[in-house]
Amino acid sequence: MERFGRFVLLEHVAQGGMAEVFRAASFGSAGFAKPLAIKRILPHLAADPQFVRMLVDEAHIASALNHPNIVQVLDLGQENGSFFIAMEFVAGRSLNKVFEAAVARGCSLPLPFVFHVAQHVLAALAHAHGTPDSSGPRLIHRDVSPHNILVSFDGGVKLGDFGIAKLQTHSEHTTGPIKGKPGYMSPEQVTGTSVDHRVDLYALGVVLHELVAMKRLRTGDNPLRTLMDVAKGEYPRFTELGVAIPDDAAEVIYRALAVSPDERWPDARTFGAAVEDVIRRHGWQWSASNVTALMAELCAEEIEQERRTQEHFAGVIRALSTARTQDISGILARHGEKQPERTLVAAKPVVKGAAASSRWRWVAASALVGGAVAVTAFLLPSSVIPPATAVAPRPGTLVVETDPPGARVSLAGKPLARPAPAVVDQLTPGSLEVEARMDGREPARQRVEVRPGEVTTVRLSLAESVVELPVTSEPPGAVILVGGREVGSTPGKVRVVGAAPIDVEMRLPGHQAFTQRVEARSLPASLHAVLTRAPVVPRPEKRAKPRESAPPPAATPAPVVAPPVAAAPATGRLTLQSRPWARIILDGKDTGQFTPTANMEVPAGDHVVELVNDESGLRQSFKVNVPPGGSARVARDLR
Repeated sequence: MERFGRFVLLEHVAQGGMAEVFRAASFGSAGFAKPLAIKRILPHLAADPQFVRMLVDEAHIASALNHPNIVQVLDLGQENGSFFIAMEFVAGRSLNKVFEAAVARGCSLPLPFVFHVAQHVLAALAHAHGTPDSSGPRLIHRDVSPHNILVSFDGGVKLGDFGIAKLQTHSEHTTGPIKGKPGYMSPEQVTGTSVDHRVDLYALGVVLHELVAMKRLRTGDNPLRTLMDVAKGEYPRFTELGVAIPDDAAEVIYRALAVSPDERWPDARTFGAAVEDVIRRHGWQWSASNVTALMAELCAEEIEQERRTQEHFAGVIRALSTARTQDISGILARHGEKQPERTLVAAKPVVKGAAASSRWRWVAASALVGGAVAVTAFLLPSSVIPPATAVAPRPGTLVVETDPPGARVSLAGKPLARPAPAVVDQLTPGSLEVEARMDGREPARQRVEVRPGEVTTVRLSLAESVVELPVTSEPPGAVILVGGREVGSTPGKVRVVGAAPIDVEMRLPGHQAFTQRVEARSLPASLHAVLTRAPVVPRPEKRAKPRESAPPPAATPAPVVAPPVAAAPATGRLTLQSRPWARIILDGKDTGQFTPTANMEVPAGDHVVELVNDESGLRQSFKVNVPPGGSARVARDLR
């Protein structure tokens, strides 16, 4: 531990080629209320202008982004001749470590989780990219990869590390040396042609392909070979890999991986809308609690380690909050010696080729990288691992898969927190009934035997349900049409197959048509329509043909007067700032924008502005007048 200006560096957690990262806390008379992550330039590089400029550029770029799905940069400063960035602290794991944890357990990541992650990363990119007609340059991340996507233990998803981000002007594309990770670069980055924000969408397509296939898309020890594979733009389809995924979901990912940028999604917002459509069609609505449950299954040991670490540093914070200045160094020295030991956790190795020797075990040590708890695997001889640290074998593990995926699963009548595919461990060995349900499909049940210390997999197929819906009308005899096709007359029956909604129409001569949409999830016991008579339209009377007469003299045409042009409504511009960030609601309507925002065009006149910080539960309303053709600027502290 060490004092670092107004911060206390509690724990050194990571070091790269340019900077080192610390778990930290702000230091002040009011105590230590919020944890931070401090990124500091390495001492031997502190005087190098090039590295200082890189860190300062990163801070300026990232600090302009204020979005709940982006790791927030809180401060940039210099202390004792060393530049640093203060960042938001995220207790969790990077997405590549979540991927590796699932591989080690021999299970797949659920499709609802994959598309939930995509939804939040695309929201972050949409904010960073801005819009083509927005003022100022657009930002390109250029390093979207699982390593820079953080999944917090409390269910959040955040995009971080804008260290090599680039600003793109409206008039020209960004070109320059290759930067980023080879496996996630786009073909245009590799070939040296012009690039724009769509390189980030391609990179996210690679990430999604890997999460669905549970396999790296491009691997190899030769970076040049990897770059050549990227330039070709070839990749395996999920059907070739034997991976089950709905066609519409696969097509969303395939379009992001198109070789030509013009064939990809045009922007992050359009890509995000397509992802949301897939989520809605398949009922994959996930919340933070679902992500928390998944992280608890995959990272139980790391979560417990983080809990113990936070308890230890909470004691340090309490001691420092009431200490005198001259006592601070002594407190840091005493507590630094009592830091909680990192627990060595035995993990199942993923070994290619011959089996690993039994005298070696794979061990994972938890660390904090860029604000997220990461896990580094290494080999140690069995003799150096104390017997007390060995993890007892779990009684039994059950993997539940359904066809199609996404069904609601119950074990012995108790529903699981997340849909299939699901992994449940710590099960008592014995017989267990598994049930799966999905709207528009018949429930499926199967009794399985959970064996001690083994992984049991069960796959349930849910057939489409077929329901005959009685259809009647008053008066009877109406023609029944489904989707525009005649299927009978009233009284009759209509077959409702699966979960897809259908439009049922009834027609009877002399009556107004009746149409109603029905679907399996809210199917009525019967469908009855009271047909009202169509209004009688009187025929126009025939008039006698007038006698032909000489044409009247030509009249002087009246001058054409142009209709008055309505004046365009007057507008003005509104600039809003707040601490902390807030969602902007204007006149009761959510604008979809966050503070800070500059020169937002609004109608001139009086408006009611409401700023809402959902994270902290802060909310403030006020009135503002925007003059015609002018601007208004408001800054508020919500705390």
